[in-house]
Amino acid sequence: MTEVGKYNDLEAELVATQQRLSESEALAEQRAAETNKLLITSHRDQQRILQELQQQNSDLQERLSQTESLLEEQVNKLRLQMERSARTDILLKELYVENAELVTCLGVTEEREKGARTTALRLDEKCRALQRVLHRVVPAAVC
Repeated sequence: MTEVGKYNDLEAELVATQQRLSESEALAEQRAAETNKLLITSHRDQQRILQELQQQNSDLQERLSQTESLLEEQVNKLRLQMERSARTDILLKELYVENAELVTCLGVTEEREKGARTTALRLDEKCRALQRVLHRVVPAAVC
């Protein structure tokens, strides 16, 4: 081959290489643009997701705070209820002891009443017996 033929072949090869290079650069630019677009979209999505997560976190913190407040309120109510229950328990025990003492006193009082009735009946019988004796001894004095 002659020099001109080699030159033409090299020039054709150079043109083909430049065309492939140009196509490769265009493809690289297109892919870079697509990648950039994807990165921007991805970044926006991440920002949106981050904001949503921050809002959820804020909402959960608020719910946690409300729940803790309710829990503290319930604990205080239960504490007061337990204190009242303990006081009621003490009063109930005291009342039980007092009731037992009163039952004992009532039993003693009933026994005394029974004894007093028995004594009253005996005295009543003695009184009637004395009246009969007096009536026989002095009939006119007892009218």
